[in-house]
Amino acid sequence: MSSFFSKSSFSQRILAHSAVSDSRQAKMLTVAEYSLISLGILIGSLFFVFAFLLRRVRQLTHLVRQRDRQLTKNLAAASVQTRPATSAARSAALTQSQQAQSQQAQCQQDLFNRQQALRLALHREEFRVYYQPIVELQTAEIVGFEALVRWQHPQRGLLRPADFLPLAAEMNLIAAIDRWMLKAVCQQLSIWQADLDFQRLNIQPRLSINLSAAYLSQPGSDVTGLDNGLVDYVRSLLTHDSIAPQQLNLEITESVMITDPEQTIETLRQLREMGLKVSLDDFGTGYSSLSYLHQFPVDVLKIDKTFVRYLGDQGNGSHAHNRDHGAAFPDRHQVIVQAILDLAKGLNLSVVAEGIEQPYQHSQLKKMNCHYGQGNLFGQAVDAASAHALLALKIR
Repeated sequence: MSSFFSKSSFSQRILAHSAVSDSRQAKMLTVAEYSLISLGILIGSLFFVFAFLLRRVRQLTHLVRQRDRQLTKNLAAASVQTRPATSAARSAALTQSQQAQSQQAQCQQDLFNRQQALRLALHREEFRVYYQPIVELQTAEIVGFEALVRWQHPQRGLLRPADFLPLAAEMNLIAAIDRWMLKAVCQQLSIWQADLDFQRLNIQPRLSINLSAAYLSQPGSDVTGLDNGLVDYVRSLLTHDSIAPQQLNLEITESVMITDPEQTIETLRQLREMGLKVSLDDFGTGYSSLSYLHQFPVDVLKIDKTFVRYLGDQGNGSHAHNRDHGAAFPDRHQVIVQAILDLAKGLNLSVVAEGIEQPYQHSQLKKMNCHYGQGNLFGQAVDAASAHALLALKIR
């Protein structure tokens, strides 16, 4: 114990303890310094990274802004460039729409004007009757005429049926035009009957007039709005103008026959009982010819011009269609025409061939013993004065 508490030992122990304490403090300082240095390095690194990222963000932001500005400029430039084209396209579309509306309005106005003019034509009696000769084929002498309507338009001049009859049909004016034609034809027959030279030579031309389904199938007053129907009206005209009934021939088409068969048959029966003749026009072009022929009271068959066109043509170059088909093509038409003639003979009917324009057609029909014919070869449709002059040739 004494040794423990001795002065030298105590001093040595104090020095030893101090050395140990200094060593520990040194170690503690070294760790602290190292930690501070590491933290400083970390902070510096983070600051460097942050600065780098901030710089990149600024650069990218600058680039994006530049790109946006450039894109805005490009869009503005494109808008400036396309604005005239867009305006022009819109203007063109608007112009086209306005033109279409204007044309439609003009068409509607034109239609209205035509309808008004047609109604006025009936009221003012602007229609005219033209007469195409019907001849006896063996002698080529005129035996009658087919009455054809024309419109003497105040501005457009003389109009053919194709120029106004379709519109008249849409307006339900066909029956009224038929009625006017009947009256005009009977008046003309009365004038010719009163001609003394015609009486002396017994010239009694027959006049044929086409009747529509609208008039023929409705004998009452509900079609024309007038007091009497077709049968009564014809009877009154014959009585008023003192016309021989056999001089008036009424022509109907096959389409008229099938519109209202029962009513048509009854109307035709009454007309024939009065002494009028009835013709079946355009025979052979419809599908009902043979099935209805034995039922309907008719006196005359009119061979359609489509069967006459190539008749007698021996492929001499008049028709290119014949050259393509050879001589057999016109022969086929000859067979059809001959069959119609044989059928008419068996039924005791007369036959009129339409559309005769060439001498060889006339010659062939004569050989086949066809009774009558009409067409430009014998004369086009003419006015009443010219028709009278043609009849007067028999007097000389």
